[in-house]
Amino acid sequence: MTAPGEPEKHADNRPPRDARGRWRPGASGNPAGRPRLAATLTTALRAELDAPATLADGTEGTKAQRLAEVVVGLALGGEKWACELAFDRLEGRPVMSVVGVEDEPILLRWPLAPPNTEGPIDDDSRA
Repeated sequence: MTAPGEPEKHADNRPPRDARGRWRPGASGNPAGRPRLAATLTTALRAELDAPATLADGTEGTKAQRLAEVVVGLALGGEKWACELAFDRLEGRPVMSVVGVEDEPILLRWPLAPPNTEGPIDDDSRA
């Protein structure tokens, strides 16, 4: 332990920061580095979908390509959910707009919030 007012020392007896409190060249506030991310379902699925697979035409591809073939086949066969999935992935989900009556402003309320009878809330009126 160091005396009060004395900078901490590294193992090689060098202070980790300079007199102005900045890290010295080559020193780090996080010597162990950023921790590795834990394996997630997303990383596991990506790894599995990158694995090789035989496509419908007999050629080699990935499982992701095979899955795309199946979804497109189902969509072409009339499966509505497969069509929606394909279009959502290709074009993005449609933007949902909220329209008021006759260009009136729309008042959004949080659930359980008391009704605001005094008009819009501004930053100064919040308690």
